[in-house]
Amino acid sequence: RPSLQLAPAILTKYSGTYHFEKDTVYVSNEKGKLIATAGNYKIPLDASTEKDFYRKGMFLNVHFKMDDAGNVTGFQLDQFDGGIFMKKVK
Repeated sequence: RPSLQLAPAILTKYSGTYHFEKDTVYVSNEKGKLIATAGNYKIPLDASTEKDFYRKGMFLNVHFKMDDAGNVTGFQLDQFDGGIFMKKVK
């Protein structure tokens, strides 16, 4: 898959806190790469498009969703065992 280098402004808009039921994921822009932190795990995400990211070596795909005004509302997380929508809360 391609691994695109995205502008810092694009990555920064995805930074924040995302929640689904009891699970919380923190997304941050660290040195030009999105990092998803869940518990003690830091997962670097590579960009395949401006809204689609993946983890190398794993079946883990993230697709960010936005409202009509361009605000990030959350992301669809798809893994080998299924998918969930993580809502942006901060």
